[in-house]
Amino acid sequence: MNQLARVIVAVLGVVSAIVSTGCGGGTSTPAPSPPPKSAVPTPTVLRTLYRVVANGTDRMTTIGPNERIAYPLEGQVYYVPDQSANGRSTLNRVVNSSGTDHADATGSVNGYTQDLVLGFPWSSASIPGVTQLTEAFDSTTGDYALLSPSEPCPATIRSRSQPTVIRDTATLLKCC
Repeated sequence: MNQLARVIVAVLGVVSAIVSTGCGGGTSTPAPSPPPKSAVPTPTVLRTLYRVVANGTDRMTTIGPNERIAYPLEGQVYYVPDQSANGRSTLNRVVNSSGTDHADATGSVNGYTQDLVLGFPWSSASIPGVTQLTEAFDSTTGDYALLSPSEPCPATIRSRSQPTVIRDTATLLKCC
């Protein structure tokens, strides 16, 4: 073998020794394993609550497109989860026996029967981004209506439970 061939063989031997034992002559260590993947949270699907006007004076909360098309639309008022879960209440739309007034409630209302499940608002305002849902009574029209968060309380509106206080119905995610 000539001189050049001996040098190449020697260099390859050194390289082979380094690769097999790792740099610095120690043993090679396996690469660290990646951290465990965290569980992806289940998203909360929200329903939009809309307020429409039925029969000229009945402000009614709805979720579906059929009533939004059939009645004059006043706008979106809140978003609520569309499935029940721990820490949530069932929000119902109820109607009086003559069908002239609709109201929203998380419990029973004397003189009203259940008409529609609107959604499942949170039961507590301890979650960031939620606000109290307020429903009021207009004594001039006999109408119960869900108030939007920015809507002022007219002097004619009274509560079901107290004559001068707006009734808090449930805690909901605030609408933008």
